[in-house]
Amino acid sequence: MKKFFFTFLLIFLTALIFSNAAQDHFINNVFYNFNGMVDMLALDYSKIAGLYTAGGDITGSASVGHFPAFRAGATAGVMFFKNPLRFIKPIDFFGLKWADVTDKLQDAGLLDGVNFFDQNFLPIPISYYSFDIGLPRGFTIGGRFNIGPLGSVVKKASTSAEQYINDILHWSIGANFKYTIMRDYKYFPAMSVGMGTQFSYTLFDLKDIPIGNVNLDEFNPSIPATMGFYSQNSNTSIFFDFAISKRILFFQPFAGFKFVQTISYNLTKFTVNLDLSDATAEAKTTYKEEIIISNKSGYDASLNEIGRTIPVTDFIISLGFEFIIKIFRFGVEASFAAASQTGMLTLGMRFQVEDWQFAKLKKKT
Repeated sequence: MKKFFFTFLLIFLTALIFSNAAQDHFINNVFYNFNGMVDMLALDYSKIAGLYTAGGDITGSASVGHFPAFRAGATAGVMFFKNPLRFIKPIDFFGLKWADVTDKLQDAGLLDGVNFFDQNFLPIPISYYSFDIGLPRGFTIGGRFNIGPLGSVVKKASTSAEQYINDILHWSIGANFKYTIMRDYKYFPAMSVGMGTQFSYTLFDLKDIPIGNVNLDEFNPSIPATMGFYSQNSNTSIFFDFAISKRILFFQPFAGFKFVQTISYNLTKFTVNLDLSDATAEAKTTYKEEIIISNKSGYDASLNEIGRTIPVTDFIISLGFEFIIKIFRFGVEASFAAASQTGMLTLGMRFQVEDWQFAKLKKKT
């Protein structure tokens, strides 16, 4: 992610290096291209929203059992984001092309890493906690949640990064409702159907990132510039699922199928701050000290920016297994979203207590 982000900074810096540009030409051409790139980035992010919010749930058993029964655990994994640099490849303005950018990356020693991520995938870490409670007549309710104040973690890990970070935050919360069609019995597997909803919120708010000097003034080509990056992403998903599993001694394979409808909301903007204190009078009247590039679609009644809303439909197929040691379970799951062509691999640890175990304990007492 760090290489990916600084790749964009290099592109942004190169795009600003030109001379004798009028303000209207600068806005209509450079901003238009970057607005298109920001829109494409928002679209690419929305494609992974369904798998991100509704996938990766290592349920193991399709049925948690009748009341009293419950399971709870923690899951961590990686999502594989394909073609992360797709949105910057179409750029072609003021003579700047993708080939020019790769030359700069080669000089900076970043090209090999960037090419690997672009040709393969960009790994995105994920984690969350979940629980399910068995109810009478085969019904189950549950939920999962996550919170990651990443900005605080990064600030503590690096004092130099603190001056560039306003906030980096991620949290999500969701609920699900399931019905057990058939419980695991002799040669027959357990099967269940259900539905649920999940909401996630991600915020990147960076400030004062130095991008060097830009050549906007014929008589003073060294104008110091810094950049801020703000991206707010909200995803609301509703899903319907079917699960099947079969326990074989201490081993339990399972499979799941989900239909997911997601409404993805994105507001992304870049803020360029120019130090015009030593610039000529002409440059001061031509350029602003603060330039904002945003994918906003408009303003609300309070004059707050409104981002882009993108509906996304996906189908998720999941396969996995759990090892069972009494009430403890250790599992792995691989998920693939058919529409977005995105995969995910998750590992989980949980404990599950079913109604028959409560009955067995009651007999002993």
